[in-house]
Amino acid sequence: MKITDQQIIEAMQHSGGGFVSALGVAASKADSRNLERIKTAFPEYWRAYEMSAALRYSQLEREEG
Repeated sequence: MKITDQQIIEAMQHSGGGFVSALGVAASKADSRNLERIKTAFPEYWRAYEMSAALRYSQLEREEG
């Protein structure tokens, strides 16, 4: 399953600390250009929460399957 930007943003908002959660809110409001700027400025957060989202959604798929 390909993890979407929206799934990563949701993981940031729900699981991140104060800064990462706020970054997720900003990303959810950003247009495509500014979203790319956020992803480029904070690649370590983006990768970490991409992995978090992948784990979360794989667990949900197993529960549904």
